[in-house]
Amino acid sequence: WDRNQGSTSWFGWTGPSVDHTLGTSLGWYVFVDGGNGNFLHNAILRSNYLPDTSAVCELHFWYHMKGSSVGTLYVYVDSHDGAQPAQMWSKTGNQGSQWQEGVVKLGKRTFPYTVLFEVMADTSFGSAYSDDIAIDDISFINCDPNRLPLDCDMESGFCSWTQAKDDQFDWSRGKYGTPSQGT
Repeated sequence: WDRNQGSTSWFGWTGPSVDHTLGTSLGWYVFVDGGNGNFLHNAILRSNYLPDTSAVCELHFWYHMKGSSVGTLYVYVDSHDGAQPAQMWSKTGNQGSQWQEGVVKLGKRTFPYTVLFEVMADTSFGSAYSDDIAIDDISFINCDPNRLPLDCDMESGFCSWTQAKDDQFDWSRGKYGTPSQGT
């Protein structure tokens, strides 16, 4: 995942030109760049641990997915109880040039858990240098008040979200463009 501000100067990039928070080129968001040839790979952004909860908690976030072979954005909950992380939400393919809201009902949890955002590239991700997936304004609604603060608008970095160590590429921080040509 890259942290980025404004649009890139490369021709043909279809990612957001503004963030969702401010709606200007001065705001920040995080994205996965398809122009680095990241096909058949994944990138995971993981939250800190959230405590078990008796509240019906919701995750709200904004996403931007545009490109001819953009792949899939997933949201998982990992209860760290020995079971595989549970897929809670997904979107696949081009979703247009506007920020879209994602809402995930996390429900009641009997174990501490983490939330994961994962981009899984399809077989042609990276074949079009304009393929990108971005997220912004992550917030938790109606959750227990004693949980760790995980709301993040990306304006001050990744907040308390961290890169997974067991994936193939990363979400990264950036400013005024991306490192690959054409994105």
